[in-house]
Amino acid sequence: MPRRWTCAILVVIALIVASTSTAGCAAAPAGRREAQVRPQPAARVEPLPESALTLAVDWAAIRTRAWGPRAGALLATTPEWKQFARGTSLDIARDVERVLVTGPSLRDARQDALVVRYSANDEDVEKAIVSLTSQRVGGGTKTSLVDLGVDGVRGWQMHVGRLDRTFLRGPDHVLVVVPSRQAGAYARELQSGRLTVGPHDGQAAIALRAVKPTTWPFVPAGVIELRARVLLLSDDGTDTFVEADCADAATARIVAKQLEDRFQAAFPAKANGGPAIDTQSEGRTAKAHVRFAKDELESLLDFLGTWSDVEKSQ
Repeated sequence: MPRRWTCAILVVIALIVASTSTAGCAAAPAGRREAQVRPQPAARVEPLPESALTLAVDWAAIRTRAWGPRAGALLATTPEWKQFARGTSLDIARDVERVLVTGPSLRDARQDALVVRYSANDEDVEKAIVSLTSQRVGGGTKTSLVDLGVDGVRGWQMHVGRLDRTFLRGPDHVLVVVPSRQAGAYARELQSGRLTVGPHDGQAAIALRAVKPTTWPFVPAGVIELRARVLLLSDDGTDTFVEADCADAATARIVAKQLEDRFQAAFPAKANGGPAIDTQSEGRTAKAHVRFAKDELESLLDFLGTWSDVEKSQ
């Protein structure tokens, strides 16, 4: 299972940069002049796939929390973000507003689509895209522009090994990163304004839906669909609500107990307490409610920062 799912709050947000990971991609050196070339025709177009995964993040709300700057600072140290933002003034904690990750597979992140609403200057965003998708040609660079045939939407294609992605920038400060075969369909959605970025209910800071998450080891067997919502509290804590649909009521009761055991194992009680955990089942649905206090979230971020440093040193 991808490591990004192992720690609830921060790793979920880390998908902002995980889907633009380009390990091994040589970006064009800063300061090189771009040699504008004729856009290449887009690859064959496929319709938008049915989504098995939907993850929405309201980063604009998260960064207002007392622990928001810690989360932003941690994300800014990731190699993926550093490569994307190199040579620009982009700041992930400041410039990202809302994020949507969606895809037809829970196993293969290469099929994911990433939609980001940003507040940064469009020129800075395009500079980062061009730097990431360019190939060095003589004394300048050759940008991989693609002609999608959609007014108001610009596209840049990137090939790194088996990864074939297209970056789309449309109106209203929205950036989309998608498998190239679906670029045309997403470009039309982007032009029409039909793409909803971030949680749509106006309450959740993070919302997750996963269909048949059998490949995720932390999800109990028998779960048909998993949903989770993270709400921000006025005291800088969070309420996390999890619902797991099962085949029958008996399975739901078992899953509810397993969710309780796994939450308690991940966040054991301490002398000063710990996250408040409550689980139950209603019909064929197992439910869990976990409340984190401000200091518990700060401790989690401190742990993740240390864990990240250890990972980088190995």
